[in-house]
Amino acid sequence: MDGSITLSPRVHPLCAKDPGDLVSTARGAWDGVAYRIAPGAFLFRGRRVYFGPRVCTESWRCDGPVRARLRLAPAAVHLGFMEGDDLRVRGRTLPGAAMAVTVGGAMLDASNRGTTRGLGVSVDGSSLDAALVASWRARADGETLLLPIEGAASALRDRLQSMDAGPVGQDFDAVGTTSSLIAAVEDALRDSLGRAGLRLATGGRRRHALAAAAEQLIWDRVRAPEPGDTSLDALCDVLGTTRRTLQLAFQEHFGVNFGLITRAARLHRVRDELRAGVASVSDTAFRHGFEHLGRFAGYYRDFYGENPSTTLRTRAR
Repeated sequence: MDGSITLSPRVHPLCAKDPGDLVSTARGAWDGVAYRIAPGAFLFRGRRVYFGPRVCTESWRCDGPVRARLRLAPAAVHLGFMEGDDLRVRGRTLPGAAMAVTVGGAMLDASNRGTTRGLGVSVDGSSLDAALVASWRARADGETLLLPIEGAASALRDRLQSMDAGPVGQDFDAVGTTSSLIAAVEDALRDSLGRAGLRLATGGRRRHALAAAAEQLIWDRVRAPEPGDTSLDALCDVLGTTRRTLQLAFQEHFGVNFGLITRAARLHRVRDELRAGVASVSDTAFRHGFEHLGRFAGYYRDFYGENPSTTLRTRAR
């Protein structure tokens, strides 16, 4: 959370027309990578309300294909309430709505192909019971956990929904809201600590771990000074698996096939470099393995709704 925030409520609109802008939209609360995983329109919009340096709430809606691997700031604890048409967290498709608990430093691993809606609250972890936070940190083991919305968690979601529907004016009691939200978060964490989480079966966990390792390898290679081989065979050789196993893992856990993920990562890097204006369109495309410029331009238009030359010219202005 932003150390410059005062004790008066402050409302910040949230908007990102490209998944790559989601990290900057998070304003330092989350860090990592988000990218478009398939062609199609994308829009993220919502609002965040700061009630001081210790607490903020948010509401948002995300439309379109996106893959996000985001790590929460070390000092924060985040409780999110999400539901979506085709939303996967850690490779698990959400069965309706669920609560996502992320303790500072943990990773949120999510993929979306349709429309997802969410409410959330972030709290400075030092404001919460230290033993409670430690228990959740041990349980989560560096990942976001999904849980059913029951008991105190349901009451917290209702509270966030009511707050989101109401106005935030100058006479709003930010100090009282901060204290009551911290208490509500503690109640939800304490009440949910012993509840069974929504987890993958053992086989699903193995396949998700394989897909996540392959995705990380793809990104390591596309980010290298000289981009490396991201073909299916090359990754299978490194990971010691078969083509079919890796293809099934990607389809099951990210909702798209292996070819789209590799293409999306390479296109994302091309777009970053075109925005930076470091080279021509053809040089950048060739460097990232797109050997047919006409086909590359078609992929780029499908993903971003504009020609690569337009991206480069926009940066040149």
